[in-house]
Amino acid sequence: MGRVARHRGFAGALGYLIATWVQARTTAARAAVLFTLEAPFAALFGVLLAEEVLGWPGWLGCAVMMAGIVLAMPAASDTLRRLLPGRS
Repeated sequence: MGRVARHRGFAGALGYLIATWVQARTTAARAAVLFTLEAPFAALFGVLLAEEVLGWPGWLGCAVMMAGIVLAMPAASDTLRRLLPGRS
């Protein structure tokens, strides 16, 4: 097994350890939101960092997941309103 494969395995294990640590210290609703955001952020970083191509069904799926989070958690919609320029 090469160095790159070992580093990938270590990074993956570290990610799961951090996720478990955060999950134990937050509410169930926030943990669910964090795990729901995993797929859209993986797609976004794949496009930005690995030059992957995401078709319109993929972008639509990301948008539907984000809309579901905004509808499920009012605090998420308040945060998005603050982050979007020109919206108050």
